[in-house]
Formats: sequence, C-alpha cells, structure tokens
Amino acid sequence: MGRPKMAPGSWGDITFRATADGSYIGRVSYRTLDGQRREVTASAPTKIGVDRKLKLKLPALIAAAAAPPAHAPVTFEMVVSEWLKFEELKLPDHLKARGTHAEHLRMLRRHLLPAFGEMGARLRRGVVRTGSHRVAIDSRATKF
Repeated sequence: MGRPKMAPGSWGDITFRATADGSYIGRVSYRTLDGQRREVTASAPTKIGVDRKLKLKLPALIAAAAAPPAHAPVTFEMVVSEWLKFEELKLPDHLKARGTHAEHLRMLRRHLLPAFGEMGARLRRGVVRTGSHRVAIDSRATKF
C-alpha cells in the first residue's frame, strides 16, 4: 500500500543534502491548491537556513499557483455583474423604483448579455460618475 497523498496546499518533509563546500541544499515536495505535485529547492550555509528559506517560499508558491493569470480577459458579463453589485449597494430598498429597476434588469438579461456577454470589455483608465458616486477604472487592474 502506497503513502497517502498530500492534501492540496500542503508540503512534505524537507530533505537535506550537504554540498562539497559545506553548505546545504534542501528539497521539498508540495501540492498546489489544484492538486498538482511540485518540488522546490533552496540552499544556505546551515540546515536551519535552508529550512527557513523553504518555509518562507512555500506559501507564496502555493498561492501563486492558484492565482489567476496576470492578464485575465475581462468580459462584458463580468463588468455587468460588478455593476449590478454596485447598483444594489448604491440605493437603499425604499428608494428604488422597483418597476424601473426590474425592467432594466430584464432588458440587460434578455438582450444585452446574450449579445455581448462573452465579448471582451476594453476598460480605459478614468473615473465614471454615477449620480453622487464616482468609480475609478484602471485598465491595468485585473480585479474590480
């Protein structure tokens, strides 16, 4: 019977190897959040130094493997979902014109999203004013 798999986001025991010049190289296996097994190495003059380096590296490596790509495409559907969240927070319930709001949502879902949902949205840098609120838009940002 084999060894049980590491849980996603965890790492195994660090193995050390002495080099000819007296420093140490450490190696450890880790499992990313999506379940892929990877290895990382580090070197230092002492075993404790290697241990510290690897334990500082591992959380960042695991998090980086789970992070979305730096230039994830922004679609019209993503922009609309963020706008809807903003609209819901903007006005308290007693001030919303329920019929108008419902009609806008219906037109958005029935006509605009099917036509433009997967289309890439080109956001430019600037400020959008909506009533008394201002929303900053930066085309270099990957999150809203």
